[in-house]
Amino acid sequence: VTFSDGTTARVNPTWSVDDTNIGTINTAGLITGQLSITQDSTVNATATYSTGNGVLTDTAPVQVKKLVLVSLTVIGATSVQGTSTATYTARAAYNSGDTKMVTASWSVNNALASINSSGVLTPVNQSGVVRVTAAYTDAYGTATGYLDVTITAVIAQIAPFYGTGPALPADWSTFVNALAYR
Repeated sequence: VTFSDGTTARVNPTWSVDDTNIGTINTAGLITGQLSITQDSTVNATATYSTGNGVLTDTAPVQVKKLVLVSLTVIGATSVQGTSTATYTARAAYNSGDTKMVTASWSVNNALASINSSGVLTPVNQSGVVRVTAAYTDAYGTATGYLDVTITAVIAQIAPFYGTGPALPADWSTFVNALAYR
């Protein structure tokens, strides 16, 4: 506050807003927009301070932006062995800078893997790249995010046979290798 004699003082005013349906204000003067607003709006913030000589008041308009869902990030492994599973989660981001973990709808773009409603990816043990996609909708918008995941097939290894018994045919190793790569 600047007084008529030119001196200044830091004061703690009482804060108020003219429309609490748009935003509220705390004792430090911080305005929080209501999540229920459907469009950017303006609220008038007023600071009131009582002195020994009267009451000082000042009002300023403050724009309150409606909350908007701006992006969705898929979180999880970018590489998965063909005989393993991997779990994916989704994080929503808003124009306010806030983020939160959300329950998304999941899909994949090809037959290299399947994904369930909990975000668990199950490969079919073939090498390639699958795109894991998450979609999410709430009252503030719709967003989609994806993550490309490399699937690496696991090839069965056949241990050599050492032991006694009948002799194996000469082409036995070809037969065993063919089974391993099925």
